Amino acid sequence: MKKNKIAAFSPPFFSAQQGDNHHAFHQQLGLLLFSRLRLVCLIAVCSYPFYLTLDVYFLRVGDNQFNWAILSFMHFISFFVSLLFLVFRSSLMNRSKTNSQHLLKYVYFFFGFYILIGASGSLNSQFLTDNIYSYLILLMATAIIFPIPPEQSAVIIGAIHCFFLAGLFMIEGFSLPAIVDMINSSAAAGISLFLSSTFYFYRKKESENHLQLFENEKTFRRLFDMNPHPLILARLSDHQVVLLNQRASDYYEGTGLSEKGIDLFFKDSHELRTIVDVLKEKNSIKGYLTPHFDPLKPNIWIMLNFEIVDHFQEPCLLIGTTDVTTFKAEEEKLSAHAFVDELTGTMSRRKGLNILSSLMNSRHSQSFTICYIDIDHLKKVNDQHGHNKGDQLIKTISGIIQKKINDDDILFRMGGDEFVIIFPGQTPCKANQVWSAIQKEFKRMNQTSQEPFTLSASHGTCYYQSGMNVSVEELLEMADQQMYNEKRESRQ
Repeated sequence: MKKNKIAAFSPPFFSAQQGDNHHAFHQQLGLLLFSRLRLVCLIAVCSYPFYLTLDVYFLRVGDNQFNWAILSFMHFISFFVSLLFLVFRSSLMNRSKTNSQHLLKYVYFFFGFYILIGASGSLNSQFLTDNIYSYLILLMATAIIFPIPPEQSAVIIGAIHCFFLAGLFMIEGFSLPAIVDMINSSAAAGISLFLSSTFYFYRKKESENHLQLFENEKTFRRLFDMNPHPLILARLSDHQVVLLNQRASDYYEGTGLSEKGIDLFFKDSHELRTIVDVLKEKNSIKGYLTPHFDPLKPNIWIMLNFEIVDHFQEPCLLIGTTDVTTFKAEEEKLSAHAFVDELTGTMSRRKGLNILSSLMNSRHSQSFTICYIDIDHLKKVNDQHGHNKGDQLIKTISGIIQKKINDDDILFRMGGDEFVIIFPGQTPCKANQVWSAIQKEFKRMNQTSQEPFTLSASHGTCYYQSGMNVSVEELLEMADQQMYNEKRESRQ
């Protein structure tokens, strides 16, 4: 039942909308043709004195003076009617401001008037020059200059052409020249009607497109202003800002974005050209992360979404802004958790293995030594004194190692009680020297420590030379085996 009600009320809505568009088009058409009519009347008033002068001359010296008098009368009538229009044009315009049909009625009158003058002149010319040129010329010119609705042009042209054919028949009968003139004039009338209708429908389609463009622009502006995120619309040609919604005006207040354009978003012109090239290929870019360009906001991060849109038939760049400072901070925290061992503060296993793989697989790989370390008796400490003491043992040994290695050396925790040190560009001899220093620190601290555990660890080294055909796992396995050999020997 509800669906039927909606269906019943839909047609009046659409017909009303179409009626508004139709009225708007005829309002525009009336104004356009009325302004053209002014120019035509101005040309007529300026040119008819010349024709009247010729008429007076031929009245004095030519034959068929009666027909020359008729021609002069028609020229005078055209001159007088055109002059009247120019005199009263302003008052006619003011009277018809609210009603486009009144303007079009004046145009219809002059449309028919000039064609009728041409038809009458050509009929009169059968007694003088025996041609129909004035009718054909005015028929074509009027149809092109005044593209009135087809139903109106069909009635006017049809009625006047019937009058012309009847007059031609009465003057010439069915003579061969008359039949030729009838055929040619009928073809001209048909072509004129076609031209007038074609220009009318072209103008109507153009008006509908403009109205649709206007409606689309209104919808776009409404959605643009309602968007909860800062939105910027800039011309693609010169990067100047065309529109800012209220959120964007507030967010970028004081940055000079409106005056300087969207170049502010980019580090240099090369970055901007790259963005534009990608946009021309893909039409949009999502999730472009960049720091805020305002120097007063150094720690602010924004995410930009770019899309190419047409704004009044001009390619523009629509830029959406999202402040992602909070998300960026959370991401950095997560990244830190992913790459830093939570217990010891050293590098995590994932990060360490990535670095080790990069050192081995880079094009310009260098030699290095790895030292695989395993804490002794950690399980015993956990079992006898608890995991808190076990964690303290791990952190203490990790702290000692970090103090003894150089800044270029890399320490990461493999997991549990195992650590790995990477000594870039160093031989096993250098690694063993560092390990000796670590062992001495263990002994020194054991002598003064009040903790219920002893600091002790085993190590194994492996030397990697550029070009060796081994994997990361195999390299670690070799160092691990060395470490277990040392651990086994220490227990014997």
